[in-house]
Amino acid sequence: MAVHIIMARLVPHFTRHFLCWQDAILLTLGDLPGNSARYLHHCEGVRSDLRIIDLEMMTFDWYVPMLKDKFPGVKFPGDRYSLEQGGFAMKQFFDENYDNFPIFVFQHVNPQDTTWQADYDVWHYGLTHKVVRKDYVLNVQEWFNNATAALPYVSTAVSHLILLPSRAPTRSRLDRQQGDTHTL
Repeated sequence: MAVHIIMARLVPHFTRHFLCWQDAILLTLGDLPGNSARYLHHCEGVRSDLRIIDLEMMTFDWYVPMLKDKFPGVKFPGDRYSLEQGGFAMKQFFDENYDNFPIFVFQHVNPQDTTWQADYDVWHYGLTHKVVRKDYVLNVQEWFNNATAALPYVSTAVSHLILLPSRAPTRSRLDRQQGDTHTL
């Protein structure tokens, strides 16, 4: 019973964080993140500007045609995500959408699909990963602010569940490097 109570409190807090990116595409993988994201998105109206797309469901013939109507502006280079003939690879999806929407991935992209890795990277942004081109120039301050935004929020949710004090992330290392940029 205690596990159900913890999950009922933690999952919405956890999910709300990875729904925080504005006007973006969020690719999910797996039942827990996908279902909890869709529930908050559709039933509670959280982040109606997001386009939540399930990577596993994109492999079904009926899913992508449905999304084309639901998400105007998102381009699908075929009718299903598959490395087999007749499908499209993730690199094609990234190429079609990168300039129009920020793209975030919760967990990871299909490990068998390496087509995108020569041109793109995924970098941690909070609880998600942001898809960036290989020539993307990282602003350390912006990355730190985005990547650590979840820590106080998640630690607060967890501390209420297990009665531990909330701890904010330290900024001392960032303060020494403030303004640095790094080409990825």
